[in-house]
Amino acid sequence: MNTQKAMPAQPSRTRNQAMLALIGISAIWGFSYPIIKDATAGYPVGAFLLLRFGVAIVAMVLVSARTLFEPALWSRCNTRALLLALLTGLVDFMGFFSQTLGLQTTASGTAAFITALYVVIVPLLMLAARCAPRGLPQWIPMALSLAGLTCLLGQGATLEIGPGEAWLMLSALAFAMQIVLTGLLPGDINAPALVTLQLIPCILGASVLALVDSTPLPALPAETLWPVLYLGIVPAALATVGQTWAQRHVSANETALVFCTEPVWGALAGALWVGERFTTIGAFGCALILLAMAWPQLKTVINRHRTQPSMLCAMAVCDDQRDATR
Repeated sequence: MNTQKAMPAQPSRTRNQAMLALIGISAIWGFSYPIIKDATAGYPVGAFLLLRFGVAIVAMVLVSARTLFEPALWSRCNTRALLLALLTGLVDFMGFFSQTLGLQTTASGTAAFITALYVVIVPLLMLAARCAPRGLPQWIPMALSLAGLTCLLGQGATLEIGPGEAWLMLSALAFAMQIVLTGLLPGDINAPALVTLQLIPCILGASVLALVDSTPLPALPAETLWPVLYLGIVPAALATVGQTWAQRHVSANETALVFCTEPVWGALAGALWVGERFTTIGAFGCALILLAMAWPQLKTVINRHRTQPSMLCAMAVCDDQRDATR
């Protein structure tokens, strides 16, 4: 009987762990904006991305070498899974490339705001693919998160549409597609193997860009070495593995809602490291985003309280019928 009671709680516990993992990934990405901007200030974007994804794929092989070379693992990777993983990696590379290019001429706060617009693009893509239910309730947290992101512009960032902002809008679209495609990846193949496949288009695309951008590759400055190692190992490799695993337990729309906290972490990083002001309107925006994340749980509580009176009435009717039969 103890086993039967514990089993229903397991999916909920796993889902909560997945949500916490997505929050941590969002924090990692949010804190990466100033690092990317500083690392590419005096270094070509193509060479930077090549080194970043090169570090990422080496890290994946070292961390999961035992599972990557198991024949039983790759026997489950059919043509559809292979093409889907490669397509996910391609759009992921488009997102990283567009984001890095946009950060060349755009403030970190503005870049975080524009990139986080995938919170609105994801449900639109899901509806277009008929993968999400239609209706008003799902748009309420989306509207709350968009309002919160707008309030974060009060942190000092200015929104002016230029070449950098256009690249960042493209990155928002690419990351939205990546979130949707990640939710479609097969669940019987472990996450490190799928992420290794996704890194293949990234390393190929970065190689082409590096050759076009600068030949031969420029020497890596000492101040850029550690950012390249960090951005390759943590956000590009480990965070992508965590996202791939978490989206097996959380829907794409919920993932987008959690990831809209990315500019919140970016604003916090700016306040702690760069000394940017964390204004009242920015704090209000953070509260709106947290409310959007908590909306599904709040909706469940509200519906539960709404059904309680009817349950009490039903109990009262049963009591009356029991008294009438005595």
